[in-house]
Amino acid sequence: MDYDAVQARLFRVIDEGRLTAPEIFSTIVQSNSDDPEIYAKLVASLLSVSLSPDLAKSVAADILAHHSQLSIRLDADVDIRVAAMSYAVSNPTIISGPVVVDHELLTLSQRLAAVDELTGLYNRRFLDVYLAKEVHRAQRHGGVFTIIFIDVDDFKQINDGHGHDVGDSVLSALGREVLSLLRGEDFAARYGGEEFVVVLPETESEGAMRFAERLETRLATLEMPAGVQITVSGGAATFPEHGQSAEELIRSADEALYLAKQNGKAHTRIAASEKRQSLRTPARVFATAFTGNQLRGEIVLRDISGAGLSAVARSAIDPGEVIRICVQTDGPIGMHEVVARVIWSRETPDSMYRLGGSWADADSNVVREILDRAAEAR
Repeated sequence: MDYDAVQARLFRVIDEGRLTAPEIFSTIVQSNSDDPEIYAKLVASLLSVSLSPDLAKSVAADILAHHSQLSIRLDADVDIRVAAMSYAVSNPTIISGPVVVDHELLTLSQRLAAVDELTGLYNRRFLDVYLAKEVHRAQRHGGVFTIIFIDVDDFKQINDGHGHDVGDSVLSALGREVLSLLRGEDFAARYGGEEFVVVLPETESEGAMRFAERLETRLATLEMPAGVQITVSGGAATFPEHGQSAEELIRSADEALYLAKQNGKAHTRIAASEKRQSLRTPARVFATAFTGNQLRGEIVLRDISGAGLSAVARSAIDPGEVIRICVQTDGPIGMHEVVARVIWSRETPDSMYRLGGSWADADSNVVREILDRAAEAR
């Protein structure tokens, strides 16, 4: 049962007034005994605060104990919501500055803050939160899920040729079609511009490809203004095969999307499996990039392996370019250089550029020292 369903049932049972507070909690927990996050959802329903499952279970017990004490002191039947608010006021480490607000208004404000107005999908900020939780859930329970990174083909030409109003209608229509294909447990967000991310829990890559095919079929028959035809390219990445963190999955899906763009567009590709002999080390190593003798500016190395790297740059560096990367370390080599060939490059929503590349005739000792520095920086 998702959070909204838990909250709706909790408030319905409270308003019916037939059960005591402990019975209310017990009924909901027992009917969702297979949900490890049921206590977190219960506490979130009462206090709009996100807690770990273990802490939430402890807080739920404290709220019930506080409810019992209030009922005795006041010699009255105290609403569990009142007790929860009183508990929050008495325990500011749980939630700072609790306020009373109409439930429907709170739900609306939460949705507006999390949803992209144009497409009706969730926004990038909420995607980051959701993906972190989905990775955590899959890690704890040995689960699997797949993300699809979707990009509208030739969107700039649509905007330039037909105007931004038509461009907006394209994005809005794509959002509606994506929403219509989602199951109850699925998730979709506008990543930025004409980019979208779909998250499919408990779904392997093959299931994601079927989703992509259904979306392509829908778009092929969609009537749009000015005779515009929408096609999309996509990249699919599955946890844990193609990445074990949200960032790794996005990167893997992004690389697969780039290959789809380079090979005819209008289709979705599955990411290449991570080579275990080339495991990536998350990093934040500052360096300077050159093309030949031309300074390309500062770059930040983010994922490094014996085979290659990904990085963030302030200026565009195109696929196929060979860049010379100068890194300062505290080891015996000191300032040294390593050469990489750019495989893929994309502009990010914050006007930076994310790129991935492979080492080109790299000195293994130099790469090893960069990996060591990345590991120390963690």
